[in-house]
Amino acid sequence: MQMDFSWQGLTLPGSGRDYFGIDPLPRFNPGLSDFDPANAFWLSEMCRLIYRRNPDEDPAQLGALTRHDVLAKVACKEILFIHRRETQCALIQSTRAAAPFSVLVFRGTTGFRNWLLDLDVRPEKWNAHATVHRGFCEALEQIWNVLRPALESLAAPCFFTGHSMGGALAQLAAARFRPQAVYCFGTPRVGDRGFVEMMRTIPVFRIVNSQDIVAALPPASQILSFQPAGRLVFICARGRLHQIDDEAVLDLTAETEAVSASSSNETRWYDPPRFLADHAPINYSTRLGHYLQTNHADIDNPEQSRVFADRT
Repeated sequence: MQMDFSWQGLTLPGSGRDYFGIDPLPRFNPGLSDFDPANAFWLSEMCRLIYRRNPDEDPAQLGALTRHDVLAKVACKEILFIHRRETQCALIQSTRAAAPFSVLVFRGTTGFRNWLLDLDVRPEKWNAHATVHRGFCEALEQIWNVLRPALESLAAPCFFTGHSMGGALAQLAAARFRPQAVYCFGTPRVGDRGFVEMMRTIPVFRIVNSQDIVAALPPASQILSFQPAGRLVFICARGRLHQIDDEAVLDLTAETEAVSASSSNETRWYDPPRFLADHAPINYSTRLGHYLQTNHADIDNPEQSRVFADRT
């Protein structure tokens, strides 16, 4: 797997082919609610894969590689795909009886109508104690009546995940139906302090790749008091993982300098700026895959795989 700093990598995330492309592929650990790098890689690839349109969505894809083709190679299958207006998600289930698990994965922003929802940052009451992003709330409402019964029928541990807007929907869904864990990649802020406090009882891991600017949106203001929910797992420019409890101590100066020093070898003048390129799903998967391969001992021992290099 290779980093992709092009506009295509950012704007056409479903065009890839090398899904789950690391050797050896680590095991998925369905019993873990703690953060696990192997689980993060699997879920980042499912977030990337959900952007791929099957022929039933886009007839132009007839004969092309499908999500079903990819999932079959890793002993998984898509048991449900929901497409309602601006919201798409899939339920994926493992086909191995020994360690069953399921994944609810939401697709992120893909078109103009999604952008309208992203930009609708008006506060919406979630309950008496929490306010959330109105556009994300509306997107979840479009599918919830279909999705909830499907979730209730699952027997195996279920993980919620999504990239960008998809991660925001995964958080909101987790506030209604508790999963084994939530893994969000490059996710914007979803709600206010009340929402953040409500989510503290749910294992939510907010993975941020280096300079990805989307994770800092929408910005806090006197009108908007949205804050990041869950525990931050930061992927620095050197590819290390930092699990951070207090984001106030995060100093990115050295990492930014490392990016600047290497950018001439990785990017071209017409590529997107790094704060956008780092948002591309392929760059999340690639950095996580490289981390797992560099720390090969972690792959064979699920207990060791919870240990991070350079934990802050």
